[in-house]
Amino acid sequence: MKPRRSKNRYSQDFKKKIVQEYIQKNISFPKLAIKYELSNAGMVANWFKDYTIGRKLIPKDERWM
Repeated sequence: MKPRRSKNRYSQDFKKKIVQEYIQKNISFPKLAIKYELSNAGMVANWFKDYTIGRKLIPKDERWM
């Protein structure tokens, strides 16, 4: 039997930092996932989608810097 993984919760500031690094430095989702020891690149892609489309992570006045 495999040990159960607990879900990590990441702060909005942490997500914002990673999304901004993706935008500003053009680092791929997989490389960011490795750099920050995230479980998968899809998580970073979802945060990016939220940031650019859903606009959940960044206050309105800070978007599209």
